[in-house]
Amino acid sequence: MKLTISLFFITFILFSCQLKEQAEELQALKECTYEVVSADSIYLSNINVSNLIKENSLDLINAPQLAFSYLQKTMPFNAIVNLKITNPGTQEAAINEFEYKVFIKDTEITQGYYDKKISIPPNGGTTLVPVRINQDVYPLISSPGNQTAVSDFFGSKEEKTAIITLKIKPSIAIGSEMIKYPDYISVDKTVSNKKMISYLESMSNRNSSQDTVLNGTNP
Repeated sequence: MKLTISLFFITFILFSCQLKEQAEELQALKECTYEVVSADSIYLSNINVSNLIKENSLDLINAPQLAFSYLQKTMPFNAIVNLKITNPGTQEAAINEFEYKVFIKDTEITQGYYDKKISIPPNGGTTLVPVRINQDVYPLISSPGNQTAVSDFFGSKEEKTAIITLKIKPSIAIGSEMIKYPDYISVDKTVSNKKMISYLESMSNRNSSQDTVLNGTNP
C-alpha cells in the first residue's frame, strides 16, 4: 500500500513539473516574434519560376512552358518559406508541432502541418523553420479575376506591393495530450514585384553557376 501511494506521488510530482515546464514554454512562445525572411525552391508545374522571367517581368498566364499545365487543369506549386522565430524572453520556448495557412491578399493559397519539435533559445535566440508549400494552384490561377491581378502585379513596369500572410497555430505536449495555441499567430510579409523578380533572377543566376560547375566548364 505504501509503495502504491509513493508511486502515485512520484508520478503526480513528475506530471506537475512537466505541466509547469510546458506552461512556461507556452508563455515564452507568446512573447516570440515571427518573420518570413525568404523563400527558396519555388516551382510551378515542376518549372523553376526564375526561368519564366522575360524582360524583367514574369508572365505566368501566357508562359509557353505552362501551356500543357493549363490544358491538364493542374498546376502544382512548390516552395519553401523560411520562418524566423526570435525569443526575446528569458525562458526557452518550444513548439511540438503547428498548423499553418498561407494567404496572398486575403486569399488562402495553401495550408499544412509541421510535425517536428522546435526549440528557441532565450535571450534573443533564433530558429529558422523551413515551411514547405505544396499546392495545386490551378483553381486560383484559372480564375479571370486572379489572372488579371497576377498579370498586373508581375507585368507592371511600376513597383507594386502585395502582402503574404503566414498564419500558424502551435501546439505543445502536456502529458500525452497536444494542447493547441488558442488562435493563429499571423506573420505578414510585404513584397514588391520588382524585388521579387530581382530575387528570382538572382536565383536563376545561382542555378546557372551551379550547373556550370557541375558540368566542369568555366563560366
